[in-house]
This record gives sequence, structure tokens and C-alpha cells, in this order.
Amino acid sequence: MAFTLVVSANNNKFILWHLYCARITSRKPLYVHAGMAWVYQGERIDRIQIYRVTLYCNNLWENLKKHAGCEKYITDEQCTLGTRCSISPCPRNLR
Repeated sequence: MAFTLVVSANNNKFILWHLYCARITSRKPLYVHAGMAWVYQGERIDRIQIYRVTLYCNNLWENLKKHAGCEKYITDEQCTLGTRCSISPCPRNLR
């Protein structure tokens, strides 16, 4: 799971909860529609699966940055981290 802070053309801030499958970099256009996003990497187009989009909140953003990489706690579609996780709701709906 990855978390990316994006800013729209209207200067609205959002946090994307997505699978890390492509590097989203600043100043690269990101196209979002129906739970999917696309980013252009030169001549290649990378598709990104989005689990959740939230409005930017500084406290949430700081907590997400601390817990990035939660995939290491998922085994057999169950989260082994338990109650210590401060990410709520779970982007995978495992708790």
C-alpha cells in the first residue's frame, strides 16, 4: 500500500491510497477515473489501482507516512499488525 499527496489544478489537496505499482512524481499529470489512475512515464503509461481517496488532513497525512508499507503485515489476506495500526479505515478492509 502506498499513500500519495496530490494537488489538483484548482489547488485542492487529496491523499490517494493505492497499490504501489508506479512511481508518482511531482509535476507529472495524474489522471483519475472510477477507482483507477494513470500516470505517463515517458512513452509508457502506468495504471494505478486506487483503494481510497480522502481530503488532505495534516494529522492523517503524518500518520500515513509513519505506516507506509503495511503490505509486510498482510498474510493470507489478514492483517497481523492488529490494534497498533493508526490507519483507519483500513484500505484493504482487513479490520
